[in-house]
Amino acid sequence: MSAPSPESHASSQRLEDDSSVSSSTSFATTAAAYTHSLHHASHAHPLPPATAIRSFPKIELTHEEHAHYDRVVGRLLYRCVQEYAKYAANGAIDRGAWAPVRRNRDMAIFRNLKGTGNPRVTLMLGIGKIHGSLEDVMDGLYSDHTEELRAVMTFLKSKFITGSIMQVSERRTPDDPFNFAGIKWFAAKTPGGAVSYDRDLLTYERQGMTFDADGNEIGYHLLQSVDRPEWPANTFKSLIRAHASTCYIYKRKSSRVVETFFWGEFYGSGSFPQRISDYGIAGKWLTVVNSVKCSHARKLSQLKQKARARSSSATASTASSASVAEASDRKCLTVVAKQRGSKINWDGVEAEQPPAYFDYVFQLSGVRERLDSETSSTWSTNRSDTTWVDTPSFVESSMRKLGLRGDDEASIANSDNEADLTELDEEFARRRQSHADRIGTREYNKELLMEELYANGTSPDGETPI
Repeated sequence: MSAPSPESHASSQRLEDDSSVSSSTSFATTAAAYTHSLHHASHAHPLPPATAIRSFPKIELTHEEHAHYDRVVGRLLYRCVQEYAKYAANGAIDRGAWAPVRRNRDMAIFRNLKGTGNPRVTLMLGIGKIHGSLEDVMDGLYSDHTEELRAVMTFLKSKFITGSIMQVSERRTPDDPFNFAGIKWFAAKTPGGAVSYDRDLLTYERQGMTFDADGNEIGYHLLQSVDRPEWPANTFKSLIRAHASTCYIYKRKSSRVVETFFWGEFYGSGSFPQRISDYGIAGKWLTVVNSVKCSHARKLSQLKQKARARSSSATASTASSASVAEASDRKCLTVVAKQRGSKINWDGVEAEQPPAYFDYVFQLSGVRERLDSETSSTWSTNRSDTTWVDTPSFVESSMRKLGLRGDDEASIANSDNEADLTELDEEFARRRQSHADRIGTREYNKELLMEELYANGTSPDGETPI
């Protein structure tokens, strides 16, 4: 094998420099990375056989990368909540700005007609309802290990091929049962069948519960595409890496009905007709209606596992689980490699796809600001700035609106059922502490965020932001 030329080495060095967290990140960067992978990716290197691939890689995030990803999905959540507030105020979709793409009995997906300023990017919105409790919806979507992810995606009927959880920063706890932060990868079939390439996604995902401005508890599910050198894009033949920024909001309307609101941008990677691509994306969104069934199936499965555990030793069960997990990873990788017609560029073979973060979220005012090293390095200090959200006051205000504190405290204290009150107080304290911890480290001050998003001093409506 010939040695690389000085020019190719310099080009490679530039690509490595551009992949840092402090690099300029935008749709243009992602498009360049995608084009590079199509026209410059070479399979001249001997690739390892599928049987040599023993497991999916694990991704390690630095503190700066983790903070950067949280910052990006924080913007995404903020924007989605703004759009939901507009929809809730009007009570209907503006059909002059949104065209229907796909619907079922309880949900409808729309495509934005005005565009985003980039012809390759599609902005979509979804509204509807799910029959079930908010807790069942969030539980049905939750997964924090690979086997659980595969079960959830299969049960949601999303034409799932395979997937893996490659990094976990936060998991659920008894006080915060739906909290998750980590990186997931999965591949799924496209509507075109044999005449089209399938797609895969590598996303930083955040899931949890918070409060809206009126003190109502809402669930959120955020997926933001990222590119990582540990699992580069387009290393399987005919499997194209998709890029997306999506936010799902779930709000309790009654004990058995959950209102849904989806908001997302999708980057068109490939030459597939836009209408068919939009139809396929909308179909993936509609699968969330199966989340309640998935939650019920999970609970039944847990009951069966507990019953089996009573009749088997813990040691044998642990060894068996580890063996099954390793065999499952190897089997999934082998199936995908054979199906796609090539083996993955892995196990010591240098990746030729340049890593580039796809983190530009929503072209609100057409400003593509640069995330420089100063912004990244001062993130941790800015979180404790005194001008930011007063977490205890915010939570206390929300609780007061929910009727759990405030003017009604005296009447609640006079209740005859002291046991119920004690349990309520303990539950309230746990939930408040959980929300306070999360909001205190993840929330943004409105003025600072608006200044950051609207760097040119104007909002999308042409008005100066408050």
